[in-house]
Amino acid sequence: MTNHRIEIAMRIPGPWADEKMLVQAISSDCKLSGNSLVLANGSQVQLYVRPRDSQFADVFKTSCRRKPSGQELERVQNYRLQVCLVGSGGSMESAAAMMRSALPFLKAGGAGVFVDNSALSFGASHWSEMAEFCDADALTFSLVNIIRGNQDIYTVGMHVLGQPDLIMPIKSAGDEGSLIIDLMLKIASSGRTIEDGGQIELPNGQAFRVRKIPDEDFQAGLPMHNPWGRLQLSSDRNQRSAHKN
Repeated sequence: MTNHRIEIAMRIPGPWADEKMLVQAISSDCKLSGNSLVLANGSQVQLYVRPRDSQFADVFKTSCRRKPSGQELERVQNYRLQVCLVGSGGSMESAAAMMRSALPFLKAGGAGVFVDNSALSFGASHWSEMAEFCDADALTFSLVNIIRGNQDIYTVGMHVLGQPDLIMPIKSAGDEGSLIIDLMLKIASSGRTIEDGGQIELPNGQAFRVRKIPDEDFQAGLPMHNPWGRLQLSSDRNQRSAHKN
């Protein structure tokens, strides 16, 4: 697979009045120097602090995949600073490391996590539960969005795992998008490249043809842009039926 520099960007709203209070609140085994944070395990991420703005709380609440607790929503509404974490992505391992990098700030009072690469947000308790495992289920659920259009259903955020996004007709996606979820998990877990014109098969025997197309929805340089583009999926079963007809 072609190498691309992928950055994962996350924002954590919290109650800290200023950077000094933030430094005092996080665990002493995390070292903050300028715009660099060194975590207890030795991994390093970039850290930026933003003041409260008038829109973020509403954006956070409307982007939640699972509803946060009432206390977490109240903390989002009344947050004072945003902690912005930026680090390397492009693989399951790097995405897991970034997911865990949010934990010191959640333990220090952060209300939750908003992921810029997919426009998903989670309350602190849900994020902490998923970060405990950081398996394919947790990583895809927390970092990859699934969007339903008028005719197609597609993912946003697979690039943080080092993979192209997926797009397929809604009629082929299964109940509540179950098939695109299965395909997303299979591709994320495999770590392999699927060639243009290739095929991917699910455990139930259903197979899908793959056509690679560019990501034309998000410009290069934006957090949601996928440099690997998209895999346009069509059911082999539908193709065989059309051929017979």
